[in-house]
Amino acid sequence: MIYSVDYCGSDSPELNDDCWWGTDHPTWESAMLQFLRPVPDRSYTRAHNVAHVFLTCNGGVVADRANPSFDEERGRRESEADDRRWHNEIAMQAGMAFGCDGYNDAMGY
Repeated sequence: MIYSVDYCGSDSPELNDDCWWGTDHPTWESAMLQFLRPVPDRSYTRAHNVAHVFLTCNGGVVADRANPSFDEERGRRESEADDRRWHNEIAMQAGMAFGCDGYNDAMGY
């Protein structure tokens, strides 16, 4: 049997397109220990962006729990800030390639 602990942005296992990451475990004990731990921060997803944790066995949900540190408002603000940083990075790359006009075009000026 394969046990998995999945960290998702929604409270539905069917909406797995927002499953941020997961860990596989060879035993029930190992999976349960991971499932009961607080949600860890990852470099690509912070713990407050994880809404729900699922424990699955061979693809079927065995247990689930809400993440008490989930903060939808904070996650949305950070996502918008990431979008602005990414847009600025694209504009800077365009500026290096095409000068001031490239930067201004990318920024929408």
